[in-house]
Amino acid sequence: MFRINDKRYRGHLRLCIDEGEPTFEAVNHVPLESYLFGVVGAEMQSYWETEALKTQAVASRTYCLYIKDRFGRNRTWDVTQSESSQVYRGLDAETPTVREAVSATAGEVLVAPAADGRELVLPAYYSSSCGGHTE
Repeated sequence: MFRINDKRYRGHLRLCIDEGEPTFEAVNHVPLESYLFGVVGAEMQSYWETEALKTQAVASRTYCLYIKDRFGRNRTWDVTQSESSQVYRGLDAETPTVREAVSATAGEVLVAPAADGRELVLPAYYSSSCGGHTE
């Protein structure tokens, strides 16, 4: 565990320096299931129904793996901690009900068959607010 900006996170902190610019990135290296503890509780209320939390866990896991496969190969990170990927709040978002929902669905992802017979991880996009556009 480590702290950054007064927030607690599981895993390890890696600082990546951009040699062309006077900047750096703070990257949280954390196992996927532990990462999801900090996502599910940030994306929805932890007191919601267990099945809703489990559904969010599967969608969040699927989204993360899809983005990592599609874009993460040439980056020092896989996803961001904001709405541009998935909201991730580390240990502050974890609750027993969230950990239970993530653990109950461990390893479950949404897939679809490709033309060549392989199963591909779906781009499981979701949003907290759509302004009625998906209604």
